[in-house]
Amino acid sequence: MGQALIESLKDHFRQIVVLTRGEAKREGKVKFLHWDAKKVGRWSNEMEGADLIANLCGRSVDCRYTDENKDAIVKSRVESTLALGAAAIMAINPPKVWINAGSATIYEHAEQRQMTEDDGLIGHGFSVDVCKMWEGAFNETPVPETRKVLFRFALILGKNGGVLQRLLQIGRFGLAGTCGRGSQQVSWVHETDFLNMMLFALNNEQIEGTYNCTSPHPVRNGYFMRAIREAAHFPIAIPLKEWMLDVGAFIMGTEAELLLKSRNVVPKKMLAAGFKFQFPYVTSALKDLVR
Repeated sequence: MGQALIESLKDHFRQIVVLTRGEAKREGKVKFLHWDAKKVGRWSNEMEGADLIANLCGRSVDCRYTDENKDAIVKSRVESTLALGAAAIMAINPPKVWINAGSATIYEHAEQRQMTEDDGLIGHGFSVDVCKMWEGAFNETPVPETRKVLFRFALILGKNGGVLQRLLQIGRFGLAGTCGRGSQQVSWVHETDFLNMMLFALNNEQIEGTYNCTSPHPVRNGYFMRAIREAAHFPIAIPLKEWMLDVGAFIMGTEAELLLKSRNVVPKKMLAAGFKFQFPYVTSALKDLVR
């Protein structure tokens, strides 16, 4: 998603600065600067007069929840957010807008009740605790001259990498069947709408605070997996019971929770602000992406 955002922003800005753990380099109008995602460094000079900070930093949760991985998941989100906040506070001419990633996983498992920004119920457990610490690091950073937007992202479906490519990979082996009971809700968003929401938030001064970044139409897992099979023309699909998912997740080095938790989240505030989705329905979104 970071790469997709860079490509999307190239036509809107004269220069884009990417903070990376890799080497410093320049590619056209994109400048890559090294940072450790933990503390303020020379890169903080780029905060002066910046139009936008877009923070998508965070270790992938597509892993086993060992103590070591849990620690890395938390620190990669919290420390990077605090470092960016410290740099913004130090800036003489602070950034105009700061958009920070969050996660729709913060809401509780819900199959019937839809979760909005105003009345969504916060869940419990490790994943939720990560979200709360992540949001706390962002919300508690005092930058009064910077407009702050926090997006609680659902599953972002993209053409190059991410959860969809993972599902297509296993689907080729006949493993794109219904997961568990299949009644759990899947909240998702097409990468085009994700990118458009970022630009919408940047260009609309009334957008401030916490927003759900998700399609307005979550679907049940059974429907979601069937839509993937139809879009990719997978002829065979084995229904995956919970114990099978537990075993498979262990073998693949991930957690079954990623497929079994019901995320029934809708973008109430974004719709109220007038945002128009290009891909509000999962069938058309998947046909576009898989094509």
